[in-house]
Amino acid sequence: MSRTTLSDLGDARMPDDDEQSGDPARGLRQALPWIALVIGTGAGALLSVGAFLGLYVRPTSDDWCALWKTRDMGVLGITSDFYLTQNGRVTNALLTGLLYSDGMRGPKLLPAFLVVALGAGLFLLARVVLRALRLPFPAAAAAAAVLVVEALLFFAGTRSYQALLWAPATISHTLPSVFGVWAVLSAVWAARSSRRWARGGAVGAAAVLGTAAGMLSEPFVAMSGLVAAAAGVLCLPRFGRTRDRFASTWCAAWCLGLLVGLVLLTTSPGARWRRAQQPKEPLTLSGVGEAVGDWYRIWETIGGQWAYVGALAAGVLLGLAVSL
Repeated sequence: MSRTTLSDLGDARMPDDDEQSGDPARGLRQALPWIALVIGTGAGALLSVGAFLGLYVRPTSDDWCALWKTRDMGVLGITSDFYLTQNGRVTNALLTGLLYSDGMRGPKLLPAFLVVALGAGLFLLARVVLRALRLPFPAAAAAAAVLVVEALLFFAGTRSYQALLWAPATISHTLPSVFGVWAVLSAVWAARSSRRWARGGAVGAAAVLGTAAGMLSEPFVAMSGLVAAAAGVLCLPRFGRTRDRFASTWCAAWCLGLLVGLVLLTTSPGARWRRAQQPKEPLTLSGVGEAVGDWYRIWETIGGQWAYVGALAAGVLLGLAVSL
């Protein structure tokens, strides 16, 4: 009788031996979608409550002012009034006139619009970025990360009401981010298109949206301008990351639009009148020290909000889902 050893027949493990051996990576990979579902459900519920509360927003003094001006002057009238006599914020005035043209219905629906528009834009942007990097796209983890980021944006700060529910503030401070996300998405879609008119339209839209943003929010102008300028330089063909100049051209058009909008804002009659009411004090060392102190206190406030650790957790979740 011949004796056959295990080495002669090769490895005789059964197919389910990997599952029985308890591979940690496999177990974590199977658990991640459920973890993402739990996290996404919690963050989504919080956002749903915030959007629902928008239906019960009561008008403040700024709302009453916008209501009667829109009723008596119309959309173009309130836009002209802002440019000539108020503060020069043409985009803010135009959006305010459109939003209040049907009474308080627009401001009450605005929170839901912000949640949906920003969430959808971030989700699609994550999908585009991961696919551009040739990485897998875990939809559940990406959705959970987006919902967590939105929940932190709207509720983790000290001014949640102004970030989501108060229309005069959300128009100037929250809506520009929505514009920026969708502008980047339009540029990516145009870059993938084989039609030249799509790229030309995207560049033109970047200039127009940049001009509108420049007359809406100075902080957004500073941040988006720095990011776009850095991206435009890195995307030059000489660095080998891109094959043509479309990305750099788009970034340049965006920055040019921001600059044009900012110039129109600062030179408007309304802005000049507003500055005349509050003359600037000469720059002193004590003033610089106060500005640095204010900047430090902002970061101290952010660092003291433990809720922002959720952004780190969402990033870890998305990273694990991509890498495993």
